[in-house]
Amino acid sequence: MVIAQTLTTTDAVLVYYMPKTLLAFDVEYTETTRTQGPLYQYAERYLGTKDIVMADETKFELKDINLRTKTVADKERAYKFTPSSSQRANIVLDKHGLLKAYNMSETTDQFVEEKGKSSKTYETESRGTKRAKDNSLAPLSEEALFASSKAKMAEAAAKQIYRLREARTSLLSGELEHMPADSKMMAMMLEELNKQEAQLVALFVGTTKVHRHHKVIYLTPEEDVKDTVLMRFSRFEGPVAADNLSGEPFVLTMKTEHKELLPSEEKNPKAVSDIYYNLPGEAVVRVCDSKGIVLINQTIPVAQFGVSIALPQELIKRKPHILFNTRTGAIQSISE
Repeated sequence: MVIAQTLTTTDAVLVYYMPKTLLAFDVEYTETTRTQGPLYQYAERYLGTKDIVMADETKFELKDINLRTKTVADKERAYKFTPSSSQRANIVLDKHGLLKAYNMSETTDQFVEEKGKSSKTYETESRGTKRAKDNSLAPLSEEALFASSKAKMAEAAAKQIYRLREARTSLLSGELEHMPADSKMMAMMLEELNKQEAQLVALFVGTTKVHRHHKVIYLTPEEDVKDTVLMRFSRFEGPVAADNLSGEPFVLTMKTEHKELLPSEEKNPKAVSDIYYNLPGEAVVRVCDSKGIVLINQTIPVAQFGVSIALPQELIKRKPHILFNTRTGAIQSISE
């Protein structure tokens, strides 16, 4: 929600903030769980396949690391705006109390919102392979369920698979004794045959499930960083703490550049207004894996490395329309 306020001489003092930049490292990885089927010993004999889950296992795989920024209010750099009788203007703040625009309407289409992925950690499940989700749900026939041994159960389950395949072939060729009334019913029958077959096959070959995960690591840039472990990633646990030696290290290096106020910018207080903008500094961020392969190498603006500068009164008197970049605090555009 945007906060828009029209200030007059009777209004209270308005407090606004310069932005602060946080680094957000988006870590994308998968968790693959492979579960052995109870009849795996008989898969090659009855199904003719060697693509079998031989043992239960869970493994994690890093897919990507990306860098973006998140903006919050810098509580250490707060400023007050006090309107005068000759100064009536719209001050537009964003939801963090950052200066968004001066002497402009909040409905303008020029505002640039910060975009990016959700800052929350989330987990989602992908479809993975088309195998049964639960072996216990496989539609075994009575012959298989009451078999005297596992070998007999495997033989009965294999026969059931072949019967399902024959039924599907007859359905597709139009030779089924009781054909479906329409294409929709036919599609439903095919789906059910495929489902039952997949559940039975999973008893032999096992199941594979893949979950996709997203984790965000936040860091507030303050100073230079050299060869510091940002995170570790374990094949057996996924992302782990930087001091957990079971994981592969991912090393962060950051070179910072802080802006300084030039002598020419230290003006007479009477010549400047109480509307401040920010000249951001920057940081070169580099992340490498344990082999030295560069995964991230970006130069990004960092608001807190900058300096705040007051707009000159001479400019304010012309009642300009000023748009600010809420990510950096810099002036985005000025028009009159």
